[in-house]
Amino acid sequence: MRRVITLLLATSSASGFVSSPLRLLHRQVVASDSTKLFSSPFFSIELVDADHTTSDGCKCIRIADDTTTTILENMDPNAWAINPSKNASGGIFLSYLPSNQHTSNVDVNMGELSLSNSHKGDHIKWLACARQTRYWMGPAFGMTTINSKASKCLPLDTQFLLTEQKRGQTTTYTLILPLVDGNFRSSLKSGRDARRKSLHNNKRSTKKHSVVCHIDSLDEDVYFKQTPVRAVYIIVGSDPYQLLKQGFRDVADELQTFETLDRKQIPEMVDQFGWCTWDAFYSDVTPAGVLEGVRSLQKAGVSPKTVIIDDGWQTVSPVKPPTAVTENRRLLDQVASSLLSLASRGISTYYDRYVKTNRYKSIPNRVWRRLTTTILKGELYNYFDTETDFARQLNSFMPNEKFSNFEAHNEESNGLRALVTKLKSIGVNQVLCWHALHGYWRGISIELASSLNPQQAMLPREPTDHTPKHSHHLLQVEPVISWDAVSLFSVGILTEKDKLGAFYDGLHSTLVNSGVDGVKIDVQSGLAAVGGGVGGGPHLAKMYVEAMENSVQQRFASDGGINCINCMSHSTENLYHYKKTSVIRAGDDFYPDREYSHTVHIINMVR
Repeated sequence: MRRVITLLLATSSASGFVSSPLRLLHRQVVASDSTKLFSSPFFSIELVDADHTTSDGCKCIRIADDTTTTILENMDPNAWAINPSKNASGGIFLSYLPSNQHTSNVDVNMGELSLSNSHKGDHIKWLACARQTRYWMGPAFGMTTINSKASKCLPLDTQFLLTEQKRGQTTTYTLILPLVDGNFRSSLKSGRDARRKSLHNNKRSTKKHSVVCHIDSLDEDVYFKQTPVRAVYIIVGSDPYQLLKQGFRDVADELQTFETLDRKQIPEMVDQFGWCTWDAFYSDVTPAGVLEGVRSLQKAGVSPKTVIIDDGWQTVSPVKPPTAVTENRRLLDQVASSLLSLASRGISTYYDRYVKTNRYKSIPNRVWRRLTTTILKGELYNYFDTETDFARQLNSFMPNEKFSNFEAHNEESNGLRALVTKLKSIGVNQVLCWHALHGYWRGISIELASSLNPQQAMLPREPTDHTPKHSHHLLQVEPVISWDAVSLFSVGILTEKDKLGAFYDGLHSTLVNSGVDGVKIDVQSGLAAVGGGVGGGPHLAKMYVEAMENSVQQRFASDGGINCINCMSHSTENLYHYKKTSVIRAGDDFYPDREYSHTVHIINMVR
């Protein structure tokens, strides 16, 4: 008979890591009935000198008063200071001691997950949550036994690590959380991905399967100071469920930048059936389409109580021009298509086969980056302008013509309000509207920023003034960032904290006046990704999230919580700054034609 332990990243522990009632179900770890668990749920751990006969000059982390149970060994001996959790849980905070104040990032060796003093049958299993793109994270798994090498390296940009360490009849769990402290964000990766020139002690070798902590401001001009940086939290115990609850509470109490979900209220809408317009209409959504969608669901017997009007209701610039299709136009398109088909197929094949699948700074990656900034730049702009919305900026807080003109012949002068009123008259309880954290995909226009305040501090002052300076680490995570619309054509962002209030006042008061009950706020970790050159990702995310939460709490609070869904926000720069909002979308869209994405999607979405 075997006992199954299901490991969850529970929302009762994190700052709304996933949207309730969804959970990130990661894996089932099987343990035999004979497995002995310690009587206390948490163990005191300590940073001590390693046995010099095996690890000259290194440190290790082990369970206090238990010389046989080492958690991490061969740690960098001069990089870390240790502080206990304020909650006396046995957890510890590792603070990085900067040795070079003239750099914005560093890789610090945390050693290897230890199997010292192990015997046949002993093992270490690990579960990691790592960013797969700038917006989303997903699970990864690995295992090491005494008789085999580690099966996998820790993924790049790991934000959460849970290990199961089995020695004989004893099973120990360890939770390791990289932190965000001030202007610096930490993440984990393997020694394979460490940059020698960035290592805290570049003379010391780092093994392929070592755990390396990457600490980064994500702005090459924001350097370390003499002050230690709280980089990693570690707690060890016998119960993984309690470990997660206590661990995230310890971190919340230490950082004081976010709250755990058990200290927040959850809005009632999460327990009601809702419908989002995105997959049905994308940004071509219309009021008539919204009403038709709701009525079709009601006719099928599944009446939505919450409706989210996704991207497509805002006034943006440049406006996507409608394409007039005529016989002459069709003929010209056919001729042009015939002439260019061979070249376009070649470029497309090159991109799909060699660029998308290669690592950052590979030769195909460098060639493509060069092409996108020279001969392909104009074509890319045309593509982004005609085929996507990624090159557009928010130009007004008022709804666009599609929505402002809805039922203009009636007494209701506000078309969006007329739509909301009609939706509620046919059984919808609440209506939410979509917007990006910084307004729209490429931020806000200079004209809109100027209308807020003549002295409004905004980047760029000209359309091409601020091209984000992405960090090497971020480009390793998602190389495509270097040729997306924001990187090629700039982004409009507000850079002064006291000016952001006016932005959210204008955006959210318009929705309140239209009877809208809440918001879905998208592209959130995309904002942190453009922090290079304006103080860094952690700095920029903190400013925006704080201003956003103040606004939604004031305008969209309900009896059960705040009607706000945070989306595309899986970077810890965002996650560790949610003090008030409690709902986060659990994962990326479902892509039927991308088979490789199906398993991760199911794991992220299952309750």
